[in-house]
Amino acid sequence: MNALLLALLLGAPDVLAQQPPDESDADEDTDEDGGEGGDESGDESGDKSSDPPAEPLPFDLSAAEEAPELDREKYAWLKPTRGRLDQNPYAQVDFTAYSLEWGEVKIGIASIQAGILPRVQLGTAPSLDALGVFNLTAKANLLRAGPVDVGLSGRLYQLPQADFTGALRGGSASTSVIVTPGWSLHGEVGLNHMEAGGLPNPANLPAFLITNREADLEAWHAEAKANGLRFDMTALATTVRVATDVRLNRRDSFILQGQAMVWNDITSGVSGTEELPPVLNMDEWANQDRSGAVPVEETFVASVSYQASWKQVDLRMGVGASAIPGAWLLQAFELSYRFGGKTRTEERRMRKGWRKNADEVEG
Repeated sequence: MNALLLALLLGAPDVLAQQPPDESDADEDTDEDGGEGGDESGDESGDKSSDPPAEPLPFDLSAAEEAPELDREKYAWLKPTRGRLDQNPYAQVDFTAYSLEWGEVKIGIASIQAGILPRVQLGTAPSLDALGVFNLTAKANLLRAGPVDVGLSGRLYQLPQADFTGALRGGSASTSVIVTPGWSLHGEVGLNHMEAGGLPNPANLPAFLITNREADLEAWHAEAKANGLRFDMTALATTVRVATDVRLNRRDSFILQGQAMVWNDITSGVSGTEELPPVLNMDEWANQDRSGAVPVEETFVASVSYQASWKQVDLRMGVGASAIPGAWLLQAFELSYRFGGKTRTEERRMRKGWRKNADEVEG
């Protein structure tokens, strides 16, 4: 009996631990913990009226109006055309210190240019290449300090023929200043060195550049060669160019340009008994020896133009005047096709996004 009682006492904790709680005890525990039969503290914790009041909005919506529905007509007004985009002060590259963007290509009537590196471009004139004149131009936009840019340019023209060689090498320094968001000023000073020597054959020139009959020029060349005629010339020339452009937007702008040769140093001569023919003023260039300032009225070129720049096509049209008749046409008129580059890529993405969203707008 004592052994049984001792066993029960020793095993009682295990037995009690294995017993399920009494239902009445569970109910009491639930009530104490704030269950279904919770006390006053439980009721207070569940009372939402004790929450702090919502803070008022920092603005008044009483006068707000519902936004109008966006239809196709209104959305068309948002189309990102170049006429609605802000003007781009760095778009012009032929009379400024700026260069084509990396990967941008400009194909014009007179030349082809390409941005081969950031702010570096190369170009050539295919028409001169077809005439046998090797030519190459290079330009680098070296410095950009706020609204001021500085650029350097170089050019090379080489005419190799059997009896005559000619070459022109030159360089220039330019600067561009953004005066206001829509107006810029540009200036350039260039130095050119030209050499020519031998017996030129005018008959090899294109027909539109000469007025003499080809047979007469061939006869002159044969006689001059037999008499040992030779033409030699060395010339240095300094040129100055100024320009300004007023930009209304990314498409429309007005351009005013002016340039002139302000100084030269020429030494030329002809050996032999024959005289040079009056083709391309070769006879006027012979036997000269002069150096000094050149009157502006003898070499000036000036023009004012309007330029429209669409997605890929640039068109410049204007009027001008020049000391050499017709020389202003090369300044006042231009037609080119441009593609590539960061700016036009971003514009293409904007148009693509606009077209994609346009399909989702209900008419």
